[in-house]
Amino acid sequence: MKIFVDGKIAGVTDADLKSFYQVQESLKAQGHIVFSPLLLPDDSDLGEKMDICFAFLRASDAIAVETGNYHDKTEVFIDYLTQYNPDAKVISKAM
Repeated sequence: MKIFVDGKIAGVTDADLKSFYQVQESLKAQGHIVFSPLLLPDDSDLGEKMDICFAFLRASDAIAVETGNYHDKTEVFIDYLTQYNPDAKVISKAM
C-alpha cells in the first residue's frame, strides 16, 4: 500500500521527529511505500511543499495521521485524498 504519513513537522521537538521517522520506518518494514513531507528539502518554500504533498496524496492509497498532533493542513489533506480516491483509508498512528 502507498501511504502518505502526515503530521506536524515544524516547531516540534527532536523526540517528536524521531517518533515520526519511526512510524515511517515501521510502515516501510511492513512493505508499504511511504510518502512523507520529511523527505522534502528544508529549503523548499511552503508552496513547493504543498504542491509535492498533494502529488504524494494523489499517488497514495492511505494517509497515516499522527494522533493528537493535527496541524492546520491535516483535514485538507484527508478531504483531498478521500475526494480524489474514495477508497482511500485514513489510518491513525500514535507517534
